[in-house]
Amino acid sequence: MGAVALVKFVVDEVVKPSGEKIRVDWHGHCDRGLALANSIAALIAGANCVHACALGMGERVGNTQMDQMLVNLKLMGVPPWDEQD
Repeated sequence: MGAVALVKFVVDEVVKPSGEKIRVDWHGHCDRGLALANSIAALIAGANCVHACALGMGERVGNTQMDQMLVNLKLMGVPPWDEQD
């Protein structure tokens, strides 16, 4: 998937070599119906955070659906927030 390749590239070529604590966020859209799948793929590939919208309100309606993202994270056993922050 493109999301995995893109996030892995950023992590491998920017984050790791810098040695700094750099946060990688994923901001995807649902132009082809893959917002949720790409957001989950980005997290698996090393993104620290994914952006989403609630009730269709957001930058534009095509952002990842927050309700679906939270349900899937819960089912995967992943908390939707970093409890250390």
